[in-house]
Amino acid sequence: MLASACQRESAAEGAAREQLVLAAVPPPTIELAGCRHIEPGTCHLDEGSDATLQVWVDIQAKAELRVSVDGTRLETQSLAVDGGQRFALPVAATAGAVQIEGIEPPWTAPFELTLVREPIVAELARAEQLSRGGDPRQAIEMLGAALEGGALAPTQQLAVLQRLRRLLGGVDPDQALVRTEQAATLARSIGRTRDLADCAAAAAALRMQNGDLAGAHEWVETLEHAGAKLPEARVWGDYYGGVLAALTGDLGGSVRALEEARRGAERLGMFRTTLAASEQLATSLAQLGRGDEALEVARDVEASAAAPGVSCKDRARAQGNVGWIHLLLAEAGLPHDPPRELMEAQLAAVDAAGRCPDPYNAARVNLALVALAEHEPEEAWAWISEAIVAGVPTYLQPWVAEIEAQIGVATGREQLIPPLVGRPEIGEGEPGLRWIATVRHARTLEAYGLREAAIDSLEVAELLLEDTLTSVGVDPGRELFLFGKRASAEGLVDLLIQTGRVDEAFCRARLARGRTLRTIDRAARIASLSPSQRADREDLLFRFVAARDQLAAERREDWQFSAPERERRESRRAARMTEAMALLDLALGIVADQREPPGCETLPPIRPDELTLMQFPAGGGGSWVFVADSEGVSVAAAADPPVDGHTDHAWAEQVLAPISARLRAAKQIRVIPTGAGWGLAFHALAFEDGVLLHAAPIVYALDLSTRPHTGPSAVEPARAVVVANPSNDLPQAQSEAIEVERGLLARGFEVEHFNGAAATGPALSQSLPGAALLHYAGHGTHGGPGGWEAALVLHDSDQLSVIDILALPRVPAAVVLSGCDTATVDDQTLAGGMNLGRAFVLAGARWVLAADGKVDDALAREIGVSLYEQATGAAARLAPPEQLDGAAALRDTQLRLRSEGVPGWQAFRVVVP
Repeated sequence: MLASACQRESAAEGAAREQLVLAAVPPPTIELAGCRHIEPGTCHLDEGSDATLQVWVDIQAKAELRVSVDGTRLETQSLAVDGGQRFALPVAATAGAVQIEGIEPPWTAPFELTLVREPIVAELARAEQLSRGGDPRQAIEMLGAALEGGALAPTQQLAVLQRLRRLLGGVDPDQALVRTEQAATLARSIGRTRDLADCAAAAAALRMQNGDLAGAHEWVETLEHAGAKLPEARVWGDYYGGVLAALTGDLGGSVRALEEARRGAERLGMFRTTLAASEQLATSLAQLGRGDEALEVARDVEASAAAPGVSCKDRARAQGNVGWIHLLLAEAGLPHDPPRELMEAQLAAVDAAGRCPDPYNAARVNLALVALAEHEPEEAWAWISEAIVAGVPTYLQPWVAEIEAQIGVATGREQLIPPLVGRPEIGEGEPGLRWIATVRHARTLEAYGLREAAIDSLEVAELLLEDTLTSVGVDPGRELFLFGKRASAEGLVDLLIQTGRVDEAFCRARLARGRTLRTIDRAARIASLSPSQRADREDLLFRFVAARDQLAAERREDWQFSAPERERRESRRAARMTEAMALLDLALGIVADQREPPGCETLPPIRPDELTLMQFPAGGGGSWVFVADSEGVSVAAAADPPVDGHTDHAWAEQVLAPISARLRAAKQIRVIPTGAGWGLAFHALAFEDGVLLHAAPIVYALDLSTRPHTGPSAVEPARAVVVANPSNDLPQAQSEAIEVERGLLARGFEVEHFNGAAATGPALSQSLPGAALLHYAGHGTHGGPGGWEAALVLHDSDQLSVIDILALPRVPAAVVLSGCDTATVDDQTLAGGMNLGRAFVLAGARWVLAADGKVDDALAREIGVSLYEQATGAAARLAPPEQLDGAAALRDTQLRLRSEGVPGWQAFRVVVP
């Protein structure tokens, strides 16, 4: 009976479901590509020709559509693209109307499109026949004559100009630009937005090839304006805007624009633009040093270009560009594929006897660069000589001049070397090329024994990097970009040491190492902002935080939706997060650009009773080890830091033994590692009968200038925030929090708890700005380019990321991060990349205790609890929170754990400004 009753209830529920009618929803966004001209509700196509439209609908992948042409339903195969559906819509020459309707869910109104046919100008058909015959010049003459006849209507003139400028592109680029801009002017005057965008894209490309970046920028702005109404124009605007940004040194902006172009092109089925945007995106990523991402995109491009149906020209261009990407990665010492084979394949295709000859290609220039990279200057000279005979496009001429100069230095062909008395004249474009030429000039001067002049040239190269960094986004890219450009800093430090200028070499090494961190060291700069700048910064930060919180709130609602709908929502959020990140970039940029390029006087002074130990890579391999204290600055050469870290006693002996007396005299040791040195636990290096930590407390310094104090006033009670076990899977963290609270209360703190489910991003973002101390006992993560995706794990998949920390108006003076990977570094950068510990320091913390790598839950608890057991008397209670000595407390705890044989004790360290 019970079973029967349940069955009757299920049947009733089933009947109710059958009767359920889904509520109609408003029509979604629909984008089209493939029309000659688009007006609201109208698509213009060639008369008498079949066509295929690419349609993208902003609905989840499983939603059902009905697509009809002239009332007849078509079966379409949709692809899930960018959170929506894309499908190809074939329309016959006689078709007159398209209708798209929603089925599940239904739409309140269908999407309707009228197809308007435009007659083809007779001269165009004849020109097509002539150009296919192999000689476009006759077609060019015929179309030019048709324009001069004056018998064509404006739309017909535009059609003829469009065909004429394309034919001229392969014959006379200068005249092609004239006709392209003429066509654009006509298109604008008669309201043909699609034709205007088409011409603006071509004009931007031609202007860039001629080195006219200002002219190209005007056409990119035209595309951006047209993109408000025309999706294809938006894609072209993003693409050419990204290319232009790369040429002017804005690599961060280039990546953002090209990612948008790639996404938009995939959405509209614009294969050639997808390919081109991917090629340029990979190039910009490679220049930024984001090797893994660049390699992935490059391999995708290579696979796409090899697919059947790709034209010879598109495939050849992709081969050359992918080869160039691998060359950039190789020069930066990052994983790459061999570039030579790709570039040779490109040359075979575009050479005079190839399948798609192109006299303006860069294949020989690229192969010359490969030869130089392989230390084959004679081969490079042969390639460049051939390129000069074949003719070098304007945009490649600066590269050819630089390659010739490098060949001259390598082979002794002095006629190829520019005059030593002047610096290279590269112009204002191509910042990367200007840096390369300046470094090469310095090396030439050094080879001729002109060391002082070489030093001057390398200082100019360093200033070029400072200028470039004003346009590289503060998010992933700065340090990775610089790691591939460290030759100027290393060469400058080497020469200064060789000429006996050790103090200056120490300064230059510190400036180079801290370059990226200085640009986001907001705490030392906010005080200098004008009222209007401060208001602008706060407005941008508020807009970023509001957008971030809104996205997080939406993500928490995803459980209510189907998997396809969740995917669509996440795709939309990704686009909005990109916009939000641009706001944060602008906010941090306001703070970062307040000063002239820093000099030695801006660096923190060496503190009394403190010894500074700095390791810096030498240009020819190995490292320089600087030691600075009250006795002055000294330097010694050393091998590269060992892979096996603190267990290599030989390296420790080489570096520490000569300065043992100075180390023992120090009250504190400040370590400033670079590059591979970040993977070394200096505090655990063997020293005399113990480890270096026996000599004195040790801190790891970002080496930033002194910052103004922004903490609570002295009369306010000190408040500590304790976050424990947000993920509910660390039992030791819960008990750690109880013991930590006891220690903090003994020191006179007020304590605010965020345990388990209470530990959310919004809650911490609200609480932390007013706290003097944060103790976090939970999971940390480290990931993304240069560590910029690091985050503290909070409850229910929430997190407090590096970006969130940098956006806080203020952070506690003392921070304890008792979790994995909170101080993990990226040794492919001079300054170690980003992590959670240094994010708090950059946001204003006086010191941060954090862990490098994975740590055991029990060890983390022991470290966290012991910190507050060192001083709990009256004196400690009266001391202000910032006088909590994290380094001294950690030293006592770590030495005790070491003596007890506890493994992993060396993972924790204290990071300071």
